[in-house]
Amino acid sequence: MDVWCRNFVCTFFQGELKVKVRARSKYVFNPIPLDRFDSRTQARLGQVVRVVKKYGCPPPNTMGHCHIESLSGQFLGLVHINSLMAVPEDYRYWSTTGMPMKISPV
Repeated sequence: MDVWCRNFVCTFFQGELKVKVRARSKYVFNPIPLDRFDSRTQARLGQVVRVVKKYGCPPPNTMGHCHIESLSGQFLGLVHINSLMAVPEDYRYWSTTGMPMKISPV
């Protein structure tokens, strides 16, 4: 096992990946292998999603997972928090699809 892989595995199992998400915040969905192979969501790669706290469900960050919905309010499912990236400041959104679009500098 090479050094990068060994360090990643050790870091992952020691719980040092300190990613936190907040309810009602927007993120870009970029699935990790867990969400690619054992998908519990209908989100597409690169889709802008919102983290939600559903009644009767555990809050975001519990056991490293959270529930997401599209920007239109459609519930998309359960994902791992490492699959969510903060939305960069220089992105705008297509309101119909929720896909990010980079703003070209003038």
